[in-house]
Amino acid sequence: MYRFEYEPGTGILFVTLQGYWTLPVAERFTADLAVRIEEARRTAGSLKMLLDFTKHGTQTSDVAECLSRKQREAPRQPTDRVALCLPSAFTRNLAHRQSSDPTAQIFSSIGAARGWLQDRSQIQASAA
Repeated sequence: MYRFEYEPGTGILFVTLQGYWTLPVAERFTADLAVRIEEARRTAGSLKMLLDFTKHGTQTSDVAECLSRKQREAPRQPTDRVALCLPSAFTRNLAHRQSSDPTAQIFSSIGAARGWLQDRSQIQASAA
């Protein structure tokens, strides 16, 4: 369903989401994610997170709303960097229209997402 991996060398919290979820799974994921985000911030001083949605199916409306609501309510810091890797042009376009989070960027590949997260000039510019 989902997996968290913190990469000490890069400071990236890598989150893989897979399959079709029920509402209890989505609620458990958001609670687990909040804990992992705080751990990553404590360890690295700021959040660099890559969310891999490439194997995450289209969710039911209640699951999608739960995930969207938790994302909107999540506390942000100016130095946060969140990369979302989405599987199709349709989902990327939809995410672009719905997102107003200045700390997040949407990508079609894991490599491009990692590059953006590790680009120190972008991190410094977003913190200014």
